[in-house]
Amino acid sequence: MKEQGNKMSGDWLIEVLSEIEESNHSLDFTSLFERLIDVYGLRTVAYLGTGISTDRPDEPYFITTYTDEWVAHYKSQGYVEVDPVIQLGMRRILPIDWKDFAPLNGEVRNLFVEAAAFGLGRQGLSIPVHGRHGDRALFSITSDVSDQEWSDARRRFMRDFQVLAINIHAMALRLHGGWDNKTNLSPVSENAYAG
Repeated sequence: MKEQGNKMSGDWLIEVLSEIEESNHSLDFTSLFERLIDVYGLRTVAYLGTGISTDRPDEPYFITTYTDEWVAHYKSQGYVEVDPVIQLGMRRILPIDWKDFAPLNGEVRNLFVEAAAFGLGRQGLSIPVHGRHGDRALFSITSDVSDQEWSDARRRFMRDFQVLAINIHAMALRLHGGWDNKTNLSPVSENAYAG
């Protein structure tokens, strides 16, 4: 993954997070994802959320830089049923490096071989997000860098990717979910801390 001057500074991440926070009514997810590709030297970015809409909780919310051809092929092959990223990612809490799925065989191997042929990067990382209303999401990135560069980039930027995943999910909920995002805490009594 490449570093492009000051774009990799904490200032860039703060700027993006501020932009996400201030987007109460709309945000161009595709433009945001293209910026992430540019800044981090990624191949693709994708967000899949479930339980986002209060009106249609079973309908997934999907935004990606994947090609339309890959998305159509993925759907036509029924890969959602065998995709380990989806099958494990929606149940896990910790990030998933796609290398953890090796060795691959059968339909899963076909999925990854075809994904590479359609332009997804050979390295992949998915970050699960679990919301308080049963909503869940996966924020996934891919890259074509070497194994060593991938390992270095994961160590260096994992915090950024996790923070982005949580904030992108919060934005999707705010823009499309209809959930009340306010947290109601019980008032603390002055006597609560009295010894």
